[in-house]
Amino acid sequence: FIRTVLPMSISCRMRFTGAKVRQAAEDAVQNELPAECGGVIAVSAEDGEIAMPFNTTGMYRGARKVDGSKSVGIWKTETPLPQP
Repeated sequence: FIRTVLPMSISCRMRFTGAKVRQAAEDAVQNELPAECGGVIAVSAEDGEIAMPFNTTGMYRGARKVDGSKSVGIWKTETPLPQP
């Protein structure tokens, strides 16, 4: 992730294209990381939107929002957090 500068790529996609964090993170993970490499947990400072894309079979991930809703998952079939 350091070599791909993935967080900066996500930030630039949001800043210069107007993409929301979910779309920016998904695009960056699918197009810039090597296949079966991993994923990210990204949070938008603007509205608290959470994105957890990955390009592997599974990724341990979890999040909790201010309203108390929470999400824990490993596989792609598990439901992500509801978005604002």
